Amino acid sequence: MVRVLTITGMFGLAAALCIFVGYYVHLKAVPVPQFPPAIKAKNNYSPEQFHRVLSTAEKKRVLDSEFSVVRSAEEIPNEVKQAFAAATGQQQFELANPGQKYQVTDFIVEPGLPFRRLPFAGKSEKSWFVHYEHGGIEHSYAVLVFSRAEEGGVQFVWGGAGSEGAKDLENLRNKIAAGDFRDDLVYYW
Repeated sequence: MVRVLTITGMFGLAAALCIFVGYYVHLKAVPVPQFPPAIKAKNNYSPEQFHRVLSTAEKKRVLDSEFSVVRSAEEIPNEVKQAFAAATGQQQFELANPGQKYQVTDFIVEPGLPFRRLPFAGKSEKSWFVHYEHGGIEHSYAVLVFSRAEEGGVQFVWGGAGSEGAKDLENLRNKIAAGDFRDDLVYYW
């Protein structure tokens, strides 16, 4: 009888340990965005401020202007940089240029590198978009669209996130229209 209890106790302990390890691994595997407290407190940042779901028809038109492609973060005007920083919850604008080093994963190898890198952006008479890749727990791509506000400056229009980046403007338009850049969840851009 004592042996049965000991064996049963060992199996119970092993089962409990397996459940705990499985739950711990599950928690580590599910990406949960972490918001830096200083940014939330200072700017009153909330990802809900920068979330808008577009219909399929609206997604087909969101980049329907004549855009000039920009491939350098230095070419993005300050007002768009400020709007981008606000939408992404950054204290200041940080975006690596194409081909430059950036923080690809959540494991910091080189402190000071930005977590986002620009494949390309675009400007039109009335709006801007910034298509970028985002490092961290889960590598992803996103596009944020801004328009010129009547009272001056720029305002957030729409954002979408996806697992694959676009090769060029036409490919980006097609991916947005196809729903490859999701807007149905509140994202931390």
